[in-house]
Formats: sequence, C-alpha cells, structure tokens
Amino acid sequence: MFSFLLMVLVLGMVARWVLTSAGERGNPELEARHTAEIARLREEMDQLQGQVMRLTDEQSFLTRLLAEGERPAGTLPPAQSSPPGTETGDS
Repeated sequence: MFSFLLMVLVLGMVARWVLTSAGERGNPELEARHTAEIARLREEMDQLQGQVMRLTDEQSFLTRLLAEGERPAGTLPPAQSSPPGTETGDS
C-alpha cells in the first residue's frame, strides 16, 4: 500500500514537471530572456577567464623573480645594530 502511494506521488511529480516544461517551450518571451541571460553569462565568463589568465601570468612572473633572486643564506648582510649611546629611553 505504501509503495503504491509512493509510486503515484512520484508519477504525479514527473507528470507535473513534464507538463510545465512543455508549456514553457513555446513561449517566445521566456526564450528571449533565457537567450539574453546566457549571453550575459558568457560575457561574464570571458571576463573571468581574462582575469584568471592575468593572475596566472602575475604569479608565474613573481615565481620567476623569486627563483632568480634567491641567494644563499651566507651572502645576506648581517642585521644592523644601533651604535652604543644612541638608544632611546636612557636619561
């Protein structure tokens, strides 16, 4: 009994989905809106692709700069300390 009610419910939902989608296919206003929305989404995807390409180029450039500018630890200049007598806070 429960399985029969579940099957009727599922078939009813499928029938409703088929009927509503069939009614929207012939509506030129909806098709024009969908076409405009798809065109807008394509433009945004193109812009996004351009930004991703720019970021990729920047990342590879920075990676190359860091790789070329890498020095061994011994070649770095020592940390500078302040000369004696110039410390602040002494009166």
